[in-house]
Amino acid sequence: MSCLFHKWDRCKCIKCGKIKSKSELHYFEVVKVDDVYCVEKCKVCGASGNKYYHNYERVPNKCQNICVRCGSISDNFPPESSIHNYQKIPGKCDEKCTFCGIIKKEKKHHQWIGLSPDCRSKCVVCGIIDKQILTHQWLELPDCTKKCNVCGCVHWNHDYERISSSEVQGGWISNYRCTKCGHEYKEDTGSCPDSQEGDIAMYEKSKIARLKALIERGPS
Repeated sequence: MSCLFHKWDRCKCIKCGKIKSKSELHYFEVVKVDDVYCVEKCKVCGASGNKYYHNYERVPNKCQNICVRCGSISDNFPPESSIHNYQKIPGKCDEKCTFCGIIKKEKKHHQWIGLSPDCRSKCVVCGIIDKQILTHQWLELPDCTKKCNVCGCVHWNHDYERISSSEVQGGWISNYRCTKCGHEYKEDTGSCPDSQEGDIAMYEKSKIARLKALIERGPS
C-alpha cells in the first residue's frame, strides 16, 4: 500500500517500498553474474542495469586475473596455462609454479639410461622406470640382423629399396629388395608409387596399354 508522503532513499521509499524506475536514481554497483558476465545491480532496490563481459587484468605475481568492473577473481587455470611461472624442482623431473605452487610433470627433464637384462629405461634424475622407452645398444651382424649388447634381443636390420611396381586390380604392388642380403618382399601401395622415374615410366606404359585396348575394342 502506497503511503501519502513518501520518504525516498534514492530510488526506493523506505516507508512503503515503492520504486522509482528512473535509472539516475538507482545506486548501481557492478556484480558478478557468472564466469562470463557481470551486471549493474542497484544496492537500494535490487534492480538490474547494463550487462557486461568481464574485463580481466592480470594480478601481479599471482596466477589470477581480476575483473576491473566487478572485482571478481578468476584463478581456475589448468597446469599447461601460460599464466603459471614454472621452475624445475631440484632433484626431480617436475616443475613447480612459483606463484600458486601447482606442480606439472615435464618429460623433457628425464635423463634415461638402459637397464639390463630387458633394456627398460631409468631416469637418473628422479629414478622413474619406463618400460616403453627402450635403450638398446645395437651391434650390427653380417646376416642382416642386429643384436642388443644389453639384453641380447635380436631384430632384423634389412635395408630395402623398391625395385619394381606393377598395377593389379584395385591398386599397385611394389617389390622391395634388401641391398645387403637380397631378401625380397611385396607390398600393396594402393596407388601408383611415382616417387621414382622407373615407377612413373611403368605407370605411363600401363596407361598407354589401356588406351590402346579401348581403341581396338571400339565404341560400345
